[in-house]
Amino acid sequence: MILLDDAQSSHAAPSSRLYEKVLQCWTIYPQTKSSETIAAVDECLKSINMALARGEYVVAAFAYELGLYIHQIERRPAEEMKLHPLVQAWSFKSYESLSKEDVDKFIRNRIAALEPDSQISGVASLNFSIDEEQFTSDIEIIQE
Repeated sequence: MILLDDAQSSHAAPSSRLYEKVLQCWTIYPQTKSSETIAAVDECLKSINMALARGEYVVAAFAYELGLYIHQIERRPAEEMKLHPLVQAWSFKSYESLSKEDVDKFIRNRIAALEPDSQISGVASLNFSIDEEQFTSDIEIIQE
């Protein structure tokens, strides 16, 4: 299940989307060679396009680091890189449009169904893959 929440969603124009029952999923990690990574991403995108051609809905997340491969920016040695997916995507047959109120109710109901210990939420253990200086440098290279 994936919920794409739009805070501007309303009953008149519900723009939040709830996707359930994944048909297919894709995950691409960095490969040993850049050329292998680009080939894997290309194959993934072809597969995603085929899903779209079949009328499926696709939700995708692309990591910032994918730009390093696309723009051929030098990367840190592989052993230093955190191995997280460059591409994650899921296809679905349909989605449900929800208003902001519907989303709030959906989330409240899902949380209420959990055990009390599982109702706690937050963000912890953040690991940044680059620092601000490296980010700025990479953006400057991309904009050249």
